[in-house]
Amino acid sequence: MIDYTIADFDSGNIVELSELHVKAFKGSMNTRMGKKYVKDFIYWFSQNESCITLKAVEKKRIIGYIVGAPIGYGNKMNRDLLKTGVWGILTHPSILLSKRFSKTILARFKLLFQTNNKNSDANKFELRGKGISLVGIGVDPAYNGLGIGQNLISAFEKKATQLGMVYMRLSVYDNNLRAIRLYERSGWSRLTNDGKTLYYYKNISGNL
Repeated sequence: MIDYTIADFDSGNIVELSELHVKAFKGSMNTRMGKKYVKDFIYWFSQNESCITLKAVEKKRIIGYIVGAPIGYGNKMNRDLLKTGVWGILTHPSILLSKRFSKTILARFKLLFQTNNKNSDANKFELRGKGISLVGIGVDPAYNGLGIGQNLISAFEKKATQLGMVYMRLSVYDNNLRAIRLYERSGWSRLTNDGKTLYYYKNISGNL
Protein backbone atom coordinates (compact mmCIF):
# COMPACT_ATOMS: atom_id res chain seq x y z
CA MET A 1 0.00 0.00 0.00
CA ILE A 2 1.33 3.43 -0.92
CA ASP A 3 0.20 6.90 0.06
CA TYR A 4 -0.56 9.19 -2.89
CA THR A 5 -2.92 12.00 -3.85
CA ILE A 6 -4.83 12.81 -7.03
CA ALA A 7 -4.96 16.43 -8.16
CA ASP A 8 -5.14 18.62 -11.25
CA PHE A 9 -1.88 19.04 -13.09
CA ASP A 10 -0.50 22.19 -14.68
CA SER A 11 2.07 23.33 -17.22
CA GLY A 12 4.85 22.93 -14.65
CA ASN A 13 4.32 19.16 -14.74
CA ILE A 14 4.70 18.74 -18.52
CA VAL A 15 8.26 17.39 -18.65
CA GLU A 16 7.65 14.84 -15.89
CA LEU A 17 4.31 13.82 -17.39
CA SER A 18 5.90 13.41 -20.81
CA GLU A 19 8.58 11.13 -19.39
CA LEU A 20 5.91 9.08 -17.64
CA HIS A 21 3.90 8.84 -20.87
CA VAL A 22 6.93 7.47 -22.72
CA LYS A 23 7.43 4.80 -20.04
CA ALA A 24 3.76 3.87 -19.81
CA PHE A 25 3.14 3.79 -23.58
CA LYS A 26 6.37 2.37 -24.90
CA GLY A 27 5.92 1.47 -28.56
CA SER A 28 2.71 3.48 -29.06
CA MET A 29 2.26 5.85 -32.00
CA ASN A 30 2.63 8.98 -29.89
CA THR A 31 5.89 7.86 -28.30
CA ARG A 32 7.30 6.70 -31.62
CA MET A 33 6.75 10.22 -32.98
CA GLY A 34 9.34 11.53 -30.53
CA LYS A 35 9.62 13.35 -27.22
CA LYS A 36 8.62 16.73 -28.67
CA TYR A 37 5.31 15.37 -29.91
CA VAL A 38 4.60 13.72 -26.56
CA LYS A 39 5.43 16.95 -24.72
CA ASP A 40 3.19 19.05 -26.99
CA PHE A 41 0.43 16.42 -26.76
CA ILE A 42 0.38 16.58 -22.95
CA TYR A 43 0.75 20.37 -22.97
CA TRP A 44 -2.28 20.72 -25.25
CA PHE A 45 -4.57 19.21 -22.62
CA SER A 46 -3.12 21.34 -19.82
CA GLN A 47 -3.87 24.52 -21.78
CA ASN A 48 -7.52 23.75 -22.57
CA GLU A 49 -9.92 24.59 -19.77
CA SER A 50 -12.58 22.22 -21.10
CA CYS A 51 -10.25 19.23 -20.62
CA ILE A 52 -9.82 17.05 -17.55
CA THR A 53 -6.19 16.65 -16.46
CA LEU A 54 -5.40 14.72 -13.29
CA LYS A 55 -2.20 13.33 -11.79
CA ALA A 56 -1.43 10.79 -9.07
CA VAL A 57 1.44 11.97 -6.87
CA GLU A 58 3.50 10.09 -4.32
CA LYS A 59 6.01 12.20 -2.37
CA LYS A 60 6.11 14.88 -5.09
CA ARG A 61 6.68 12.26 -7.79
CA ILE A 62 4.03 11.82 -10.47
CA ILE A 63 3.23 8.12 -10.76
CA GLY A 64 0.13 8.27 -12.93
CA TYR A 65 -2.11 10.59 -14.91
CA ILE A 66 -5.35 10.75 -16.86
CA VAL A 67 -6.55 13.22 -19.50
CA GLY A 68 -9.82 13.72 -21.31
CA ALA A 69 -11.56 16.20 -23.59
CA PRO A 70 -15.15 16.90 -24.70
CA ILE A 71 -16.43 14.77 -27.58
CA GLY A 72 -15.27 16.25 -30.87
CA TYR A 73 -11.92 17.46 -29.53
CA GLY A 74 -9.95 15.62 -32.23
CA ASN A 75 -10.32 18.21 -34.99
CA LYS A 76 -8.97 21.07 -32.90
CA MET A 77 -6.19 19.03 -31.34
CA ASN A 78 -4.98 17.72 -34.67
CA ARG A 79 -4.92 21.23 -36.11
CA ASP A 80 -3.05 22.61 -33.12
CA LEU A 81 -0.50 19.78 -33.23
CA LEU A 82 -0.19 19.59 -37.01
CA LYS A 83 3.32 21.07 -37.27
CA THR A 84 4.61 18.98 -34.38
CA GLY A 85 2.99 15.89 -35.86
CA VAL A 86 4.51 16.43 -39.31
CA TRP A 87 7.91 17.00 -37.73
CA GLY A 88 7.50 13.82 -35.68
CA ILE A 89 6.77 11.79 -38.81
CA LEU A 90 9.63 13.35 -40.80
CA THR A 91 12.13 12.64 -38.03
CA HIS A 92 10.75 9.17 -37.29
CA PRO A 93 9.66 7.86 -40.75
CA SER A 94 9.77 4.23 -39.61
CA ILE A 95 6.39 4.82 -37.99
CA LEU A 96 4.83 4.73 -41.47
CA LEU A 97 5.90 1.09 -41.85
CA SER A 98 3.21 0.11 -39.35
CA LYS A 99 -0.16 -0.33 -41.09
CA ARG A 100 -2.00 0.38 -37.84
CA PHE A 101 -0.15 3.62 -37.18
CA SER A 102 -0.27 4.82 -40.79
CA LYS A 103 -4.04 4.21 -40.79
CA THR A 104 -4.39 6.27 -37.59
CA ILE A 105 -2.28 9.08 -39.03
CA LEU A 106 -4.43 9.15 -42.19
CA ALA A 107 -7.60 9.33 -40.09
CA ARG A 108 -6.19 12.28 -38.14
CA PHE A 109 -5.35 14.15 -41.33
CA LYS A 110 -8.88 13.56 -42.64
CA LEU A 111 -10.25 15.20 -39.49
CA LEU A 112 -8.32 18.37 -40.36
CA PHE A 113 -10.57 18.93 -43.37
CA GLN A 114 -13.84 17.93 -41.74
CA THR A 115 -16.13 20.95 -41.87
CA ASN A 116 -19.15 19.60 -40.00
CA ASN A 117 -19.97 17.21 -37.20
CA LYS A 118 -21.86 14.59 -39.19
CA ASN A 119 -19.17 12.04 -38.39
CA SER A 120 -18.65 13.08 -34.81
CA ASP A 121 -18.28 10.38 -32.18
CA ALA A 122 -21.59 11.34 -30.60
CA ASN A 123 -23.54 10.88 -33.83
CA LYS A 124 -21.56 7.83 -34.93
CA PHE A 125 -22.53 5.93 -31.79
CA GLU A 126 -25.94 7.56 -31.29
CA LEU A 127 -25.00 8.96 -27.91
CA ARG A 128 -26.79 12.14 -26.93
CA GLY A 129 -26.00 14.99 -24.57
CA LYS A 130 -22.68 16.30 -23.34
CA GLY A 131 -19.97 13.67 -23.46
CA ILE A 132 -16.28 13.49 -22.73
CA SER A 133 -13.59 11.22 -24.12
CA LEU A 134 -11.10 9.59 -21.82
CA VAL A 135 -8.14 10.12 -24.14
CA GLY A 136 -5.26 8.74 -22.13
CA ILE A 137 -4.40 7.15 -18.83
CA GLY A 138 -0.90 6.13 -17.83
CA VAL A 139 0.67 4.65 -14.72
CA ASP A 140 4.37 4.24 -14.03
CA PRO A 141 5.03 0.53 -14.75
CA ALA A 142 6.74 0.24 -11.35
CA TYR A 143 3.36 1.00 -9.73
CA ASN A 144 1.14 -1.31 -11.77
CA GLY A 145 -1.29 -3.49 -9.84
CA LEU A 146 -1.77 -1.05 -6.96
CA GLY A 147 -5.17 0.29 -8.02
CA ILE A 148 -3.84 3.66 -9.17
CA GLY A 149 -5.48 3.40 -12.60
CA GLN A 150 -8.88 2.59 -11.13
CA ASN A 151 -8.65 5.50 -8.68
CA LEU A 152 -7.67 7.85 -11.51
CA ILE A 153 -10.72 6.72 -13.49
CA SER A 154 -12.95 7.28 -10.44
CA ALA A 155 -11.55 10.80 -10.03
CA PHE A 156 -12.04 11.40 -13.77
CA GLU A 157 -15.68 10.35 -13.52
CA LYS A 158 -16.26 12.64 -10.54
CA LYS A 159 -14.75 15.55 -12.44
CA ALA A 160 -16.81 14.77 -15.55
CA THR A 161 -19.98 14.73 -13.44
CA GLN A 162 -19.08 18.12 -11.97
CA LEU A 163 -18.71 19.46 -15.52
CA GLY A 164 -22.24 18.31 -16.33
CA MET A 165 -21.28 15.46 -18.66
CA VAL A 166 -23.91 12.87 -19.51
CA TYR A 167 -21.55 10.10 -20.56
CA MET A 168 -17.90 9.18 -20.96
CA ARG A 169 -16.39 7.38 -23.94
CA LEU A 170 -13.04 5.83 -24.88
CA SER A 171 -11.37 3.62 -27.44
CA VAL A 172 -8.79 0.90 -26.86
CA TYR A 173 -6.98 -1.65 -29.01
CA ASP A 174 -8.37 -5.16 -28.59
CA ASN A 175 -4.94 -6.53 -27.62
CA ASN A 176 -4.59 -4.15 -24.67
CA LEU A 177 -6.03 -6.64 -22.21
CA ARG A 178 -4.77 -4.84 -19.09
CA ALA A 179 -6.62 -1.66 -20.06
CA ILE A 180 -9.76 -3.54 -21.07
CA ARG A 181 -9.92 -5.28 -17.69
CA LEU A 182 -9.43 -1.94 -15.95
CA TYR A 183 -12.28 -0.26 -17.83
CA GLU A 184 -14.68 -3.15 -17.33
CA ARG A 185 -13.87 -3.31 -13.59
CA SER A 186 -14.62 0.42 -13.47
CA GLY A 187 -18.12 -0.12 -14.86
CA TRP A 188 -17.60 0.78 -18.53
CA SER A 189 -19.66 -1.08 -21.15
CA ARG A 190 -18.54 -2.10 -24.61
CA LEU A 191 -20.32 -0.03 -27.21
CA THR A 192 -19.02 -1.46 -30.48
CA ASN A 193 -15.83 -2.26 -32.30
CA ASP A 194 -14.12 -1.06 -35.45
CA GLY A 195 -11.63 -3.63 -36.60
CA LYS A 196 -9.04 -3.95 -33.84
CA THR A 197 -10.38 -0.93 -31.95
CA LEU A 198 -12.95 -1.38 -29.20
CA TYR A 199 -15.21 1.44 -28.00
CA TYR A 200 -16.50 1.74 -24.46
CA TYR A 201 -18.85 4.16 -22.74
CA LYS A 202 -20.27 4.84 -19.31
CA ASN A 203 -23.47 6.70 -18.49
CA ILE A 204 -22.87 9.06 -15.57
CA SER A 205 -26.12 11.01 -15.48
CA GLY A 206 -28.90 8.44 -15.63
CA ASN A 207 -30.41 10.31 -18.60
CA LEU A 208 -28.66 8.69 -21.56
